[in-house]
Amino acid sequence: MKKTILLFSLIILVSCQDVVDVDVPTEEPRLVVEALIRVDPTKQTTPVAIKVTTTSGFFGQPQPARLNNIYLSVEGTTGTITLFEIPAGSGIYQPSADEVTPIEISTLYFTDNEKHVLTIDFEDKIFLAFSGYYRSTPLDNLAQGRENLFDEDETEIITTFTDRPDEENFYVLDYSGDGFLPTEDTFYRDQQFTFSYFYEKPLNPGDILTVSILGSDRSFYNYMNQLIEQSDDEPNPFQTPTNTVRGNIIDATDIDNIDNFDNVNLPNNFALGYFAISEVFTRTLTIE
Repeated sequence: MKKTILLFSLIILVSCQDVVDVDVPTEEPRLVVEALIRVDPTKQTTPVAIKVTTTSGFFGQPQPARLNNIYLSVEGTTGTITLFEIPAGSGIYQPSADEVTPIEISTLYFTDNEKHVLTIDFEDKIFLAFSGYYRSTPLDNLAQGRENLFDEDETEIITTFTDRPDEENFYVLDYSGDGFLPTEDTFYRDQQFTFSYFYEKPLNPGDILTVSILGSDRSFYNYMNQLIEQSDDEPNPFQTPTNTVRGNIIDATDIDNIDNFDNVNLPNNFALGYFAISEVFTRTLTIE
């Protein structure tokens, strides 16, 4: 009798379940480009690795993009640096076909007065992006503080640098995978600036932190601010681009006048991501 009652109850529970259809956002696959080139002026060569993927639906993971061609050039010149997918199927493109010893670009290739061009040929579409060489400034000092902001497990890192003189400057600080911090020199122009950054992830004595300061312009600074706000506190917002943040990589296939590529009346013709060439200075700090 008990088994009969239990079986009857299960039948009632199953029969009461309704199938609910949920509409999720859908759109055509979009190209995603991670093209931040960090130039250390103290080194003779600069590594270049540009990651290109495609979106694959609301729940899907980005897939490596197989490009017809991708290369770097300097506007107004005929020379180009062709990039190759290393290793095959990774979606990571570097300036060498040799998987064992990829070639780095000479640091002298990046200069203040040149406009660099990234060209991507994907599925018979041409994507273009432009970047100057954004100057940075050395980090004067890193020190471990004893304060916390919201959580007692946070670690205070006191950062000091001196603003580049006689010009408007923008910077992006990279805190060892914990997060990025864009800053502009409106309130510390031509001065030394000291502030505290609080690591949210747990740190242990002996951990070595690497902190970098990258040069930026206003456009890259604004892009990073928007990306950080919409990336749900992901430590690397470059890996979680959102469809609502427009970078500087546009679909130029049907554009007649490339000088006006920022205003082409084609608001949806762009790839996700950003192309920037930033001078970078780095310091390390051992946690006590």
